[in-house]
Amino acid sequence: MREIEIRLLRLDEAEALVELAASIWRACFPGIISSEQIEYMLAQRYKPGLVRQLLARGDLWLAALAGDELIAIMRELLMPQTTVLTPNSLEARRLAESDEGEAPALDVCGARLAALARRYGLSVGPPPRVRPTGC
Repeated sequence: MREIEIRLLRLDEAEALVELAASIWRACFPGIISSEQIEYMLAQRYKPGLVRQLLARGDLWLAALAGDELIAIMRELLMPQTTVLTPNSLEARRLAESDEGEAPALDVCGARLAALARRYGLSVGPPPRVRPTGC
């Protein structure tokens, strides 16, 4: 079985979180929201000082450490425990891709994710779909 470490984010990891958030937002959201909106959200929510302040007041931010295996771990360990899954279209494509790295159409993603999830998979994005996998 693969191992994944999930722990509370430390104060000294705020800068790394901010860098990760910036790379994710800038890679995933163009075409969905404007670059100005992306930069606004990053400035409002992902400043190292703000992250440290939120952590210090007791907000819980989790760090999941698994290297390159995180997607596989999500598919194998978390998805079978999931009752309702609501990824956006980019997340759905990443979770549903094949081992060859193919990014399938959203209807294929919905079917693959519903097969992995315990009950329902919802792909948020055009077109949204709810697919029951059994009761």
